[in-house]
Amino acid sequence: MNKHGSWKVPSRTGCHPLERKRIELAKQKLILKKVENESAKRLLSYKMNQLTGFPPEDFMQLKPQLLQALIDTAIRMEVRPEIKALNEGISALRYKEKAELTDYIPKVALFGQYETRKKDLSLFDPKWYAGVRLQWSVFDGLTAKNNAKKIALERKTLEVQKKSAADLFEKK
Repeated sequence: MNKHGSWKVPSRTGCHPLERKRIELAKQKLILKKVENESAKRLLSYKMNQLTGFPPEDFMQLKPQLLQALIDTAIRMEVRPEIKALNEGISALRYKEKAELTDYIPKVALFGQYETRKKDLSLFDPKWYAGVRLQWSVFDGLTAKNNAKKIALERKTLEVQKKSAADLFEKK
């Protein structure tokens, strides 16, 4: 910091010694990469010579050009695996929400028992019996309703994720 309270910025002509060292290091790394690239080309041409029998000089003279691949970007949103997974999650949460709300519906169950052992049966223990059980939760402390609300929020979260994913795919 200078006497006026501002930081001294090095000029472009007089770079800081550390910056010069970084530039020199970057130049040396670039030269090293070029040498590695050339030796890899030579090695590839010799390997191709072994495989095909053509002289390596022919392979060194090749100048391949890269062309942009044509990719169908108009893939429908329903086909993408990310969107499919989100759709399955949303439908599963819909069913789970409906299942939570069924706690208010009365439940009926049949049951029965038959004793094959005849010893030690008292008069109060019958040999067989059958019955019907009716269970109806009139008030459960609103747990079923609260659970359904939680699941509905999870479902809405997945719907928002699906919408944002669809927006990302449309921008590409």
